[in-house]
Amino acid sequence: NGATLLGSNRVSGVLNLNSGSASGPVTLSSNAVLNWSSGIFNATSTLVVESNAVVNLLTGGAKYLDAPMTNSGSVLWTGGTFYVRNNNSGNLGSVLNRGLWQMQGDLDLSQWFATGFEVFANNGTFRKSSGAGIGTFSAILQNQFGLVEVLSGTLRFDRGQQLDGTFFAAPGTVVQFHSGTSTYTALAQFTGAGQYQLTGGTLQGLLAYLPNLKLLGGSVG
Repeated sequence: NGATLLGSNRVSGVLNLNSGSASGPVTLSSNAVLNWSSGIFNATSTLVVESNAVVNLLTGGAKYLDAPMTNSGSVLWTGGTFYVRNNNSGNLGSVLNRGLWQMQGDLDLSQWFATGFEVFANNGTFRKSSGAGIGTFSAILQNQFGLVEVLSGTLRFDRGQQLDGTFFAAPGTVVQFHSGTSTYTALAQFTGAGQYQLTGGTLQGLLAYLPNLKLLGGSVG
C-alpha cells in the first residue's frame, strides 16, 4: 500500500498498486497480473501489458494515467474513475489498446486537461459488458482500426471525435454522442440492433440517412 515503484520493472507474477505511484517503466509479461486499486502511473513511467497479461482496475479509488500505456492483453475494469492526463508537459498520459478493454459497470473514462492530447487509441476491442445505466467516455477516442462494443446499458461519449471504425450496440443498449463535434466518416460502421443517439453537440459528415441513428438533441452539420 502506498508503494512507489522506481526503475525498470518487468513483472512475471502479481503486482498490486493500492495507492502511491509508479515512476519507472513497468512491463507485465505474458500471464502476469496488475491489480490496480488506486494511484498514479506518473510521467516518468510507462505501462506495457503484453499478450495474455491482465490489468484489474479495482475498487472505487481513482486511477491516474500520466504516462503512455500499451495494452495487448486484457484490462478488466470494475471500479473507480480512470483518468487519462496529458498536458504535453508534466503529464503524458495516453492509451494504445491492442487487446481487450472491458468496462464492467457504469464507469467513467475521463480526460483531465482537455488539451487534445488525452487520446485513447483503440486498435482492439473496447467493450461495455455490464451495468444497466450510463458509462461515460470523455478522452479522445481514435477507433479507426478498432471495435467499440456495447453489450449492456449505455455508453456515452462526452467529447467530440472522428467516428472511425466499427461500433456495435446489442439489442436494448445505446451508444450516445452527447457533446462536442463528432464527424462521421466513410470508415464508420454503426452495427447491431441497439440504438445510436445524438443527444447534444454536432454530428457532421453524414451523407445518407442512418436508420439506427436517432437525433434527440444537438444538431446535424
